[in-house]
Amino acid sequence: MNTPTSLYERFIGCPRSKGALIAMAVVLLLLPVGAAALDGTLPALFTDGGWRIAYSSPVLILYILLIGQVLRLRNQTILRSFRKVVQLDDEVYEHLVQQASRIKPVQELSAIFFGVVLGVLSVTSWHVEAGYIWLTIYLYVSVSAMYALLAWTVAVLVLGTRLMSTLHRQPLRIDLFDTTPFEPIGKQSLQSAMIFIGGLSLSALITFQPENLRIPAFWIIYGALALIPLLVFFLSMRPTHSVLAAEKRRELARVQRLILNASRELVRRMEDQPIDRLEETAALSAELSALAVYERHIQEVSTWPYNVAQLRTLFFSVLIPIITALGKMLGELF
Repeated sequence: MNTPTSLYERFIGCPRSKGALIAMAVVLLLLPVGAAALDGTLPALFTDGGWRIAYSSPVLILYILLIGQVLRLRNQTILRSFRKVVQLDDEVYEHLVQQASRIKPVQELSAIFFGVVLGVLSVTSWHVEAGYIWLTIYLYVSVSAMYALLAWTVAVLVLGTRLMSTLHRQPLRIDLFDTTPFEPIGKQSLQSAMIFIGGLSLSALITFQPENLRIPAFWIIYGALALIPLLVFFLSMRPTHSVLAAEKRRELARVQRLILNASRELVRRMEDQPIDRLEETAALSAELSALAVYERHIQEVSTWPYNVAQLRTLFFSVLIPIITALGKMLGELF
């Protein structure tokens, strides 16, 4: 399961040392300075607010490179945990994972191409003053690279759901009272939502302008974007919820059938059996009480692999981008 199954895993999610990441960060952060210096407009870059646009791309590119490492480690944790409940031998399981997680290169390249086109169209719509030749070239390259990486990451996350869907269709050993093997799914969903929130926060920190608060479109767009982490959180857990809910219905139906049979037998014995066999009736009554307790425990089992702390974290995290923007506005005012 260590063999890369996608171009993304091979180039973006591959292990990197801290030194390599620092080197890439330094290069990316120096590129706009170099472009402005070649244009002879370096002072203007930091005095007219143009640095916000110039640095939004390298910062988000670095962020995507970092989350690539997180996604790789997260997937490994989930596969190790899920292995405990999938009733397949090791060889078959590993082959299944390799096949289900493989992404066709043409799909990834299509996402990259779409991102590049989106980036080029985005920069083309901007007004860049004459004389900023190298900075304009830099913007085309950096923004296109940012959108390409963003589209690539989204495509891999969406296509990667096929693996979990495939695993959930295998014979599973499920214990409704011990769902620890499914807990990494909930953590994965929270991480996916937090990754999106982190991108929004960085964008708000760099590009937010106080006058945006007076624009209705800003609140409409933010409201729509704020819903995406919530959708990511719950949709990522949907296959697990479906499996656990189905098992819960089966177990509940089985227990309720036993309760019904025991109840009928108890009524029959109470009506027909002589007094000297009341001990059997009492034993059956105790069995019925135990079944009722077991039924209540089953009904209380959650079929969503998250806890209250994760839900609370998600709720407050949705507010982070707007808090970041407001904090930036207050910082500029005072």
